[in-house]
Amino acid sequence: MLHNETFRTPINPLNFEEKINFDSTILSIGSCFAQNIGSKLQENRFDISINPYGVLYNPISIFNNLIQAFEGYENVDEHLIIENEEVFKHFNFHSDISASTKKELVEQIQSIQQQIHGRLKNVDFLIITLGTSFVFRHNESQQLVANCHKIPSKEFTQELLEIDRMLASFQELHSYLPKSCNIIFTVSPIRHFRNGLVDNSLSKSILRYFTHLITSQYQNCFYFPAYEIMIDELRDYRFYTDDLVHPSTLAQEYIWSYFDEALIDAKTHDTRQKLEKITRGLNHRPFNSQSAPHQKFLHKLLQISKSIKEINVNDLINEIEQRIN
Repeated sequence: MLHNETFRTPINPLNFEEKINFDSTILSIGSCFAQNIGSKLQENRFDISINPYGVLYNPISIFNNLIQAFEGYENVDEHLIIENEEVFKHFNFHSDISASTKKELVEQIQSIQQQIHGRLKNVDFLIITLGTSFVFRHNESQQLVANCHKIPSKEFTQELLEIDRMLASFQELHSYLPKSCNIIFTVSPIRHFRNGLVDNSLSKSILRYFTHLITSQYQNCFYFPAYEIMIDELRDYRFYTDDLVHPSTLAQEYIWSYFDEALIDAKTHDTRQKLEKITRGLNHRPFNSQSAPHQKFLHKLLQISKSIKEINVNDLINEIEQRIN
């Protein structure tokens, strides 16, 4: 893809001892980049839950929501529920988590937390992507919020998280997690322009120092350098979308290739190649779906699908069989 050493300064080779496989239970949570990596894992049929609380940017909101899933998923801080434009939302969650009544929102949050509680009890890999160390405190409740939900800015005070606060919060979360859980931290390569580039650098440096302290202190915590790959190795606006903030599809694929090589068990590659071939084949739209060559092609895809034993692909088998005469 971009492997000519003349035009880049590559990061050091990555070596993670623990690898993700098809038996792994995974949770990816945090900023938009958690969604990007999670979606790639989902496309490859890994057992993953992606951003169940919606996109979250700051460490405290991420840790607190996960802690709450352990301490009592039925308990919802109803005083942090607000109504905005006839929709009920919660300050601890992204605006995607919303409902037309307060009761429905409480039940929705309880359901999400119950599902996450079950997943966290057996989670093998927890991928946490941190976006910013700037947070907003709701003046009336004096609570840090995950999302301001377009409430007027005068109702909030912006703060910069302290390292000790983040460390204490993570320590509490870590005490609940299974000892076998591998925690992969990343700092989001997406720049936050709300406070300008100078404060963005300050914010990211605090997050990077925090992850350094965590990975030095806990044996089951690791750092994946998505931020460094984007900012230092690619470092060119051609690898950004038109907003000049978000990584382009090419950049996402490039970072994914590092993640794949470093963290995913090589034994899954054969199966994933088969899945990719099947998916490409099903996405292809022939001129004549009833033609003998295309029907022969579908039978070949069916044969490949039935050869996959590591994961359940009954949905693919059924779809192919429906297309066969």
